[in-house]
Amino acid sequence: MIFGSLFRNRRRRQLLAQPFPKEWRGWLASNVRIYGQLPTEQRANLERNLRIIVAEREFVGCQGLMVTDEMKVTVAGQASLLLLGEEGYYFERVPSILLYPGTYVRPQRIGDQNWVDDEVAILGESWQRGSIVLSWPAVLAGGRIPDDGQNLVLHEFAHHLDGLDGEMGGTPPLPSREAERRWKAVLRREYRALCDCLAAGDDTLIDPYGATSEAEFFAVTTECFFERPVLLRDRHRELFDCFREFYKVDPAAWFEPEAVAPANKPREAASMETFHEEHEPADQPPLATADQYFTRASDHFDDDRFDLAEADFDQAVRLDPTDQEALLRRADCRLRLGYIEAALADAERALRLEPDDHEALHLRGICRVEMGQFREGLADLDQIIAIGEASADTYFYRGLAHSLLENLPAALADLTRAIELDPRDAEAYAERAEVWEALGNSAAAKADRQRGESIEGAGN
Repeated sequence: MIFGSLFRNRRRRQLLAQPFPKEWRGWLASNVRIYGQLPTEQRANLERNLRIIVAEREFVGCQGLMVTDEMKVTVAGQASLLLLGEEGYYFERVPSILLYPGTYVRPQRIGDQNWVDDEVAILGESWQRGSIVLSWPAVLAGGRIPDDGQNLVLHEFAHHLDGLDGEMGGTPPLPSREAERRWKAVLRREYRALCDCLAAGDDTLIDPYGATSEAEFFAVTTECFFERPVLLRDRHRELFDCFREFYKVDPAAWFEPEAVAPANKPREAASMETFHEEHEPADQPPLATADQYFTRASDHFDDDRFDLAEADFDQAVRLDPTDQEALLRRADCRLRLGYIEAALADAERALRLEPDDHEALHLRGICRVEMGQFREGLADLDQIIAIGEASADTYFYRGLAHSLLENLPAALADLTRAIELDPRDAEAYAERAEVWEALGNSAAAKADRQRGESIEGAGN
């Protein structure tokens, strides 16, 4: 993108020199789930961008809605995803952001005629050279489900970027005529392909609403690019490359298996639908009973073949929905594969079957921390520690939750205990290094980082 250079005025320097509000990180973890997926540098970029947007843009509550700081941070955090590769533009050309408590209704205008009686219920709009209108419940839902390709904020702010050259036509400002020619060739070919697929009754990765116009195609593809980037890259490579070059980021890298679990941050809460699309297990001979599937799944689990184990535990649960142990083992597989929402659902279902099961409570606590539900996760893990069933993982995840809530002394104590129980846990050293750094002890942080890197280098 080429929207201008960063104007480092005194006010912005002063703003960015202040500590990032700890409460804001909790809102980001809950309401901008992709935030937990970002590499450290891009997470810092997002925080910088949103602070400027919150400080400088006007947020207006409509129909009696009182705008809170959480609403501002949530909208700005999601919108800032579009700016991760760009330095210097903070939506200065958006005079205001209007928030509604639900859908809003406006009269329908036809051509140059006067306003007519028909009314249209709308979740959001981006006005040409004007304000952006958003339904707050839709904003919240879009941020809390990070992998469905549906995000109202990304959609409407993408329209705004599209219109910066004076026209919302699906071609945003590009750095050269050659780039513009390539963009139009790829976008128009993909747009026609979407229309053809819909006419034939075929399912599409890109939202069918994109067939409305090339402008809508750009907006819905932006949603897909940030929320389902691996699928977009694999199915529409040229289209993905165009968006990667425009936004100057590669979201697919955030969702790859090796990027799903940064050493000291929560993993992606991905759906099992996406999991089965991307990780179809190898063919296995069919079995007859739930016990047979459970036995084979356990063997796969012991061999660290968690994809095959998940598939077999899934069959065991299908054949015997009351098998609480199979539910727990499937939850464990899904947790290890990085599909946290599905793992959490299994853990909660297991607790409904056996409310006092310590393993189910432990798994639920870990899943909650992974999903950014830090206080709820702490409550579960506190119970596990209180009854004497704690492991190194218990202390690690409780320490992680304390760290991200900036309860630094508690985080330090828990992570130290995790290391005492498992001295070869490189992640615990990496996370404790972050805590030491935040406490101002750079020497201890350096020592922990070196120890963690040594463990990883040894392949443990």
